[in-house]
Amino acid sequence: MYVRTDGLNEIGSYADALKKWTETKPIRGRDDNVRPLGPRSKHGHLNIRMKGDNVALRLYHTDIIVWHPDDTFDVDGYNSISTDMVFGRLAPRGVTSQFACSGYSVLWFGRRWGDDRARGYALKNGRAHIIHDKKGNWMIDPKTPPVKFEQSYVERSVARAQLEKTNYHEFQTWVTAKDKLVDDWGLIGHASQIGYDEWLTLLANRKQWDRLVLSYRSTLGRSYRYGPTPPHVPLSGLFLQLRRLIYTPAIWSSREIDYVTDWRQLSNICKSGSL
Repeated sequence: MYVRTDGLNEIGSYADALKKWTETKPIRGRDDNVRPLGPRSKHGHLNIRMKGDNVALRLYHTDIIVWHPDDTFDVDGYNSISTDMVFGRLAPRGVTSQFACSGYSVLWFGRRWGDDRARGYALKNGRAHIIHDKKGNWMIDPKTPPVKFEQSYVERSVARAQLEKTNYHEFQTWVTAKDKLVDDWGLIGHASQIGYDEWLTLLANRKQWDRLVLSYRSTLGRSYRYGPTPPHVPLSGLFLQLRRLIYTPAIWSSREIDYVTDWRQLSNICKSGSL
């Protein structure tokens, strides 16, 4: 469900959170403790409330941020884009989230465009206690340590050996050269009926390489709703799909890493197995 974030501003400390709650008028006829955090008409699913001496910022049924009097806060990440949107507006400067990532709830520290000090940590069960380090920067409390990422990668030597057993390199050279020479690969025709499971058979037979290219182009045709597939389209997708068909699980290995440093690295981990 879409959540409006207009009217939401950074709450960077316990004092800010307490002031926000104190200065916000409660909804007449409703619980005086539960006060709107954004648009007043949406107070039911986006609000601020006191939990003892703590101040909780709630989205739907989750207190995504809870501020404590010692100026630390708890994070409870829910896997949704809405949570990322709201958290990004409310969290203190230098802290942002990427909870809508398959398999991980990630909290970023020092995230700025061009800032190579940014680090993203995977939270255990999406939760963590956030404190200040000796320099005053935000960090995850060692008592609630993050979990490690599992990063998949290709064993290049094994991959090369598998490719050498096929016509992959010869096909790649041939099709790249021909694509520069021809204006049109021809009609797709029966190639549209060829499935991925037959591609390696076509790759093994040089006389069928045109059909292989046309088969790939037929899969792209669905992306061009308002006209035919253009004569020249990037062939990188074809090469990638062939490698995926050729490779066996033996080429894959994985390693554990403590944190990620950019969104592309995290995206590859979330996709789990992109080449």
